[in-house]
Amino acid sequence: MVIQLTLPVIAALGLGAALLGAVLIFGIRKMVLMGQFAYHNARLSTIGNPYVTRDELTPLLGMSDPSSLIKSLQGDLASDEGASTFREADRRIMARFHASLDQLYTGSPKAVTPLVKAYIGFWEMEELKRLLRLVGKRSEPLYPVGYLDPDLEAQFLGSTGLAQAVEYLEGHGVNKAIAPLVKESEAGLEEIDSVLDRYVLDAIFDLDGVPISCRRGTRSFSHILADRYNIQLLIRSKMNGWTREQVMPYLYTRGGTIGVPVLEQMSESSNLKESISVLNGTHLERFFKDAVERGPTGLEIALDQMLLDASISISYSFGMNIGPTIRYMVGKEMEMKNIRTLVQASFAGWEVEKTRASLVYQGGV
Repeated sequence: MVIQLTLPVIAALGLGAALLGAVLIFGIRKMVLMGQFAYHNARLSTIGNPYVTRDELTPLLGMSDPSSLIKSLQGDLASDEGASTFREADRRIMARFHASLDQLYTGSPKAVTPLVKAYIGFWEMEELKRLLRLVGKRSEPLYPVGYLDPDLEAQFLGSTGLAQAVEYLEGHGVNKAIAPLVKESEAGLEEIDSVLDRYVLDAIFDLDGVPISCRRGTRSFSHILADRYNIQLLIRSKMNGWTREQVMPYLYTRGGTIGVPVLEQMSESSNLKESISVLNGTHLERFFKDAVERGPTGLEIALDQMLLDASISISYSFGMNIGPTIRYMVGKEMEMKNIRTLVQASFAGWEVEKTRASLVYQGGV
């Protein structure tokens, strides 16, 4: 039987071939992406985050000698050199932490690097906030991270004032965000801090370059980061006696799991304890239930515990793509904070129970 290839038949065959080709290409790309994630996630799982586990942290609690403690640390947060002061040890701990983020960025598949870069941006902003308070002082240790290299940091510390310091940020997007504030004599560092925090939150909410399959995971992460910023800001506002009108413009309302009405109620509360109690009955209650009684440090630990637990949950929910990267990054942050706490405790002679209560644990709440 002879089939006549009329124009409609030829067109249909061509369309079918095109669709089949597109499906094959899409399938191959998806398989390649899955393969990249499989290797990457397996590697992160192998490296792990030991210094958020009780098994690794408990033996370190009893080590009161700083030199022995530092030498006992393993992995990329450790220092293989001694340190005579906490500041010296702290500089090395931060250097290792920043190096671990750089290694993650350079060693990750392209599907992951936009998120890692955005996360590094948080630490660029933290270092920038510190530098803004140290303008004109050269005695402080440098914690270079991202584009804030040692040369730029040295220029900052040697500036005659904030206006000159901010000029060195020319070419970076953050310059446009804070330069107008610096020129306003009434703008304080707390206001600049909030602008920097919201600048980096915008960067992660507007994240480009991640595959569609990763967007739900990154959005979940950005929401919990917004929660951390908002709660931290409200805590600071109550400690400093700010009014509702003073704090509300700086809250981040583009995202987060806490609704604006709850944030408004927290801002209108008469004191810190009453403000935190607004979270009772919410999914965040368990983190802050007893934190107020432990003061500002207890609340900071509660915020860190909230972020760590959320990253672990995201890792389970999005375990085939972006989740393990989020868990690893946050785990590195908490490892760094735990090690800083341990080293500070050893230099200051803290009691074991005080140190234990200041650590953030995997499965801690």
